[in-house]
Amino acid sequence: MAKNSVEVLPTDKHASRRIFQQLSVTSRSLMGTLILEAGGIFVDSGWLRFLASGSSKLSKTVLDWNSSELGMEKAFIVAYDVLGGFFAINGGAFPGGGRNEIFYWQPDVLQWVNMKGSYSQLFSWALTGNLDQFYKNMRWPGWQHEVKQLTGDQGFSILPFLWIKSNTPLAERSKRIVPIEELWHLGQDLGKYVKNAQPRSSLQIL
Repeated sequence: MAKNSVEVLPTDKHASRRIFQQLSVTSRSLMGTLILEAGGIFVDSGWLRFLASGSSKLSKTVLDWNSSELGMEKAFIVAYDVLGGFFAINGGAFPGGGRNEIFYWQPDVLQWVNMKGSYSQLFSWALTGNLDQFYKNMRWPGWQHEVKQLTGDQGFSILPFLWIKSNTPLAERSKRIVPIEELWHLGQDLGKYVKNAQPRSSLQIL
């Protein structure tokens, strides 16, 4: 039973079948089931979005996000949040973790962090886990109302950046609605050049 709010987005059956076949997943897997049956999944008022076969509220599919234009080598992006935090399955991109473990691009430290769990464990955690605790340093009073104004293809660009130490509370920082792709590219570019981001311990979901 889900503890966090869940919205299953509808999808076009022809599109979902095409994506299912292109990814060569099995219908017995959780990912295969989601691709066949959902355009995407919104969790916790839409703060967290699981990718699937696309919908009017979440136009880019899991296949789009793992294309040569957006994807990353040896990792498979499966979900993201409104702040530009991305969840990816390790296919060898992250030497510090096992294959098929989930890593999270943590936007307040600009690093990939090992979640110590599988895709199915990530999905179960998203539905039943304490997301307020996980995002305790990245949420502000009234975020639910603001997030509901977004489509699944949008997120918040926050200034000062989350990774910058600032006396300005999150609620008072500038929040601009931008495409999620913009947050992805910005985060990955900044991660290459910011020198003072210190390693973090794993954020375990089990």
